[in-house]
Amino acid sequence: MPETCEWTQTNANAYLLSDGNQYFDTKVPVNSRNNIEVTAQVVNGAYARLFGNKGTSCQFDMTLNNSGNVVLFMGTGYATSPYPISDSRAKIVYKTETSQTKTTYVTKYFYADNDRLNDSSKKVNDCTDANHTMLVLDNDLSSIDQTNSGGIKLYRIRMWDSSKKLIHDFQPVAKGTNICGVTPPTNAMWDFVTKKLYYPAGTGEMGYGVDQ
Repeated sequence: MPETCEWTQTNANAYLLSDGNQYFDTKVPVNSRNNIEVTAQVVNGAYARLFGNKGTSCQFDMTLNNSGNVVLFMGTGYATSPYPISDSRAKIVYKTETSQTKTTYVTKYFYADNDRLNDSSKKVNDCTDANHTMLVLDNDLSSIDQTNSGGIKLYRIRMWDSSKKLIHDFQPVAKGTNICGVTPPTNAMWDFVTKKLYYPAGTGEMGYGVDQ
């Protein structure tokens, strides 16, 4: 694919649909100073692993529990009390924001749209883990069965490094779309920063759709 490829996703309402068995691996090593923004919607039910990682204590995971409240898992496994949000089945922008860094910890805020879900007393241990990557629609919370959600729409993923530089901007692309001469064989994500195609992980194929 040419480095100058400027394909554009023209519909902001396009999404990939997971039945709970598919997730998205950003390929970005876990770093507590990075930040992530995920635009998603739970179609049925209330619960979803929004983002996080697996198999590492360097975590800042965000999950909707079966009551539709947000639970955060930070640092070495510290779990917050659930934070209620107005409608867990709405299209919501979930994100993190680093406010300051110290020698041993990072103060990180979590948001659902513009509502801040935690206070500054909840800190993430400052850590990196090159052997594990940040996942979307998956993390270590094994008690949530996402296949019972009836579907999770994934609209967009953006990521920033510790210098607040945008390093990824993933948006859905339908299989067979001509992207500068390349056609993805399955529904995928196009990264507008690296200008590369990324494919979902897990079992089965994510659907593709556009909200009307």
